[in-house]
Amino acid sequence: MKKPLSPIQLLKIKSFWKWFAQNEMQIIKAYVSATDEKSILKTLDRKLAYVSKRIGFFFEVQNANPVRLKLTISSKGYSKLFPKIEALVEHAPKLELWLFEALVKPHSDINKFKLGLDYNITYKGVPLKISKLYFSIEEVNYIRKELKIRVYLYNYDDCSDNPYVFEAIELCILDIIGEIYYRKNIAAFQVAQLPQNPKKLIPFYELLENVEYIRNINKRTNKTI
Repeated sequence: MKKPLSPIQLLKIKSFWKWFAQNEMQIIKAYVSATDEKSILKTLDRKLAYVSKRIGFFFEVQNANPVRLKLTISSKGYSKLFPKIEALVEHAPKLELWLFEALVKPHSDINKFKLGLDYNITYKGVPLKISKLYFSIEEVNYIRKELKIRVYLYNYDDCSDNPYVFEAIELCILDIIGEIYYRKNIAAFQVAQLPQNPKKLIPFYELLENVEYIRNINKRTNKTI
């Protein structure tokens, strides 16, 4: 049985959605124009932080014409916040141009990434396209069922000085494997420049398959790859 929200928590959630509904078109315009510097997106971040400082969000285009966006509310795998996030989405308004989702779920269909049909996105000045990312497995802990990985960003040399690169890649990992697997099965990750010949690397969209493989192994050893 879910723990009921306190009056203060409910008030904060209702206040957030009231503001969101009043500013939905400005939020769409700010996201579609790929300008995270716009004050409306900063305000969105601040409004969510008022509900909980550990709650984050990201967008995904659901439809291009007319634009329809999905807003996913995330705790980056912090399980204590799951009930609050679920309650937040349960109180979301019905808006024609929006789909709201509680917690990041693993991608069930990776065909768009295989075909390179995913959208280019920009996260706080870091341009990204998941279908262009690769990774390597640096270490496997079979007892804890954890991976340490290195993610190869095709334009890392151009944006390595951006303080949000690590956060941007973290969100890409969340997008592929979901935040529950991220919390339980990714021990650490690094970011590096994608080499000219990525033949020995693994396409990033196959990360979920590798995580699920490790989760299903009962071998009781540690091994570095």
